[in-house]
Amino acid sequence: MSERENDLLKEISDLKDAYFNLLSSLYRLSEAVSFKFRLEELFQIALELLNTAHPFYYGSIYLTDEFGYQRRFARGNEANASRVGGMSNDLFPWVTSGKKVSVLPDFDETSGKDLGSVVMIPLLFQDDALGLICLLSEQPADQYVKQDQELFTIIGNQTAVAIKNAMLYSVMEDKNRELGNLKNYLENILENMANAIIVSDLSGTVTAFNRSAEVLTGKKSEEVIGRHYLALFGSGTGERISMAGKNAVDLARVEVIEEEIEAGGRKIPVEITISPVRLIDKGISDFIISCRDLSQTREIERLRDLDRMKSELLSNVSHELKTPLTSIKAYSETLLNLLDSGENDPETEREFIGIIDKEAERLTALIDELLTFSRLEDGRVEIRKERFDLEEMIREIITLMKESIRKKEIRCVFDLHDGIFLMSDKEKVKQILVNLVGNAIKYNKDRGMIKISTRKVGDSCLIKVVDTGLGIPRESLPKIFERFYRVDNSLTYEVSGTGLGLAICRDLSQLCGGRIGVKSRVKCGSVFELYLPLEN
Repeated sequence: MSERENDLLKEISDLKDAYFNLLSSLYRLSEAVSFKFRLEELFQIALELLNTAHPFYYGSIYLTDEFGYQRRFARGNEANASRVGGMSNDLFPWVTSGKKVSVLPDFDETSGKDLGSVVMIPLLFQDDALGLICLLSEQPADQYVKQDQELFTIIGNQTAVAIKNAMLYSVMEDKNRELGNLKNYLENILENMANAIIVSDLSGTVTAFNRSAEVLTGKKSEEVIGRHYLALFGSGTGERISMAGKNAVDLARVEVIEEEIEAGGRKIPVEITISPVRLIDKGISDFIISCRDLSQTREIERLRDLDRMKSELLSNVSHELKTPLTSIKAYSETLLNLLDSGENDPETEREFIGIIDKEAERLTALIDELLTFSRLEDGRVEIRKERFDLEEMIREIITLMKESIRKKEIRCVFDLHDGIFLMSDKEKVKQILVNLVGNAIKYNKDRGMIKISTRKVGDSCLIKVVDTGLGIPRESLPKIFERFYRVDNSLTYEVSGTGLGLAICRDLSQLCGGRIGVKSRVKCGSVFELYLPLEN
């Protein structure tokens, strides 16, 4: 084989090795585009690849930002950095605007010595210039052929794609970090909310269950997540929550219900809010069940009611005590003056003593009412059952009140069923009836009528006390048995009272195993109905 043939074979072998080295380098760069997201690694691979294709003694990579071209990576002697940096103001913008590789001769401006060449490769991504690779090579500029420039272009474009991917990956990492922080933030809020929060998908499967929900239900989140939320509640409550949840989803609105749930062996009043969760591209995907424990709220309301009741009690009692005490003091002073003066007027004295006696009875009744109320509040009222004739008791009460009936010229009508005997606390029943008949007299008109009737209704006795008095407005009927409630009517202010009488009647009737109700119409009168158990 001739020497010429050997040279050709060697050139072919060298070209083949160079080709495979180039392919290997391009594969590494392509791999970097797909898997490397650290810019430092990308820059290093790109310069290694370029050095393999065409050796250089200094290479640097610049990226653009709002302040111009910023060097991000370099390889070689740093003494050349300032010389390359001096090109960034003029040559770099010219090369990137032309969007193609430029190879320029390089020489020392002072000595004029030929230094080789400057290769500038724009980094282009979809016509956007991301930056530029600048190489200083000892190879003269005129020795670079078209294929070299095409290779530089391929490497530049691949490097630009890798850089863009790395930048996007960095943005995604930032976004993911922000989303992670937001997720942790929301999870912390969810875990530390005072309300019990249960998140469910549309099938009813629990997907989130916070710490307050664990405390309220007594169940751990791992026991609940993945199961249907109805397992947390009793059947009745669960069905109502399910219906409210369906309305919340179907009507895309918030539903609020109040329920009592059993937890830890006790019933807890809760306010349950069901809110649909709407995603922008999927519509409603889940709903949130928020449970607010009303125990503390109701206790606060109860304490407020007690405080209000205390104020009303002091106000009403002080007023009620003041009137008879004023009368007793005035008439007793008058009697003392008569005695001191030596005047003897038996008729006047008897009249004044009668008034004092009546006011004293009024005070006694008021104090008895307050004592009964206090015992009822403290739960200290005992029931002593005995058998007694109801008709006999009613006639006895009318006899006791005949003077009040006579003064207002009230007509009494009776419709009493014979032979009704009750097995109950006689004194408590008498106290109820005295109060009802007394109100029928006090709030009746002059020359009005009172009708008292009794009859058997099943295993109970119904006692009706009907009057033709002032009547009760419809809006006041639900409150008439509340403590200290008095109808807001100018006519009622003329009649004394603490607002405790009917509340005591209600509580005593319940203690005796009965109940009480009222029907009324303004200016027509009222009908009070008392149900008490018969002796059997």
